[in-house]
Amino acid sequence: MFFKFGKSAKPAAVKPPKQFDASVKIERRPVFAVGTGRCGTHFLEAIMREDPSILALHTDRVNAEADSFLRYGLWYKLPIDLEPARDFRRRLILSAQEEGRSYFEANAYMAVASAELHQWYGANLIQLVRRPQDVVNSHLVKGWYDEAYPRGDAALLPGFPPEMIANHFFGRILPLGEEYKRWSALTRVGKVSWWINALNIRILDTLAKLPQEHVRVVKLEELDYDKYLDLHRLANGKSPMTRARFDEIRAARPGKGKSTRHSSDWNDAEWQEFMTETKPLHERVNYEPKRSR
Repeated sequence: MFFKFGKSAKPAAVKPPKQFDASVKIERRPVFAVGTGRCGTHFLEAIMREDPSILALHTDRVNAEADSFLRYGLWYKLPIDLEPARDFRRRLILSAQEEGRSYFEANAYMAVASAELHQWYGANLIQLVRRPQDVVNSHLVKGWYDEAYPRGDAALLPGFPPEMIANHFFGRILPLGEEYKRWSALTRVGKVSWWINALNIRILDTLAKLPQEHVRVVKLEELDYDKYLDLHRLANGKSPMTRARFDEIRAARPGKGKSTRHSSDWNDAEWQEFMTETKPLHERVNYEPKRSR
């Protein structure tokens, strides 16, 4: 076993133990839960981790720097070699399979790689979405776009400011060209809203092109016990938890931030920017925006 399974253990990075010959086939279809972040990935990983037949990992168990770089490269369509990313998770998947376990990973950084994950491993994909204003507020609390981005030529890809943390820079995508000029004039609420909309729409468009039997789009607010059972089957789990245990984990709210903001705290300009930037997303996933706590 390449790491110890424990329901309350402190997260620790995992590393696949060895190379696998190219002839070794993936027989247990892995599952990747993707989204914008702050959308329920901690919760979904926590409920899947309850079943010892599933190796369930979250972003913080893998490599945030490498995964955020992958997001950066794919978002901007850079000509990079994707083999390191493909090989790393292939070994994780096969390591779990060798132990008789299915592989499940909840990782927002991997969202832009959804098509590749299905192509590489035949993966099932779950897109988690959450009420947009709640996602925006959670990102604001996390500090998204509160650091200055020196730009010399907005038509070029953003350069790496040396004082920034690597996964913050690679993960916090910026628009380019004229779109950047418009974006840079927005409030932080507007800037984060632009990103939440852009990423969700891209994921939805990508997943719509995949075989739909391998795809689920799940609203966090609607992730009840029955939906959990469906996702558990999708992940090839063997021992689903009880409804009482599910309700206990949901009440604990894994991944909940220490502080919160509410859209009722926004001024009128911020609310209007949010409404404008997220209109396509609200229409696509059928959320009704409401300015309230």
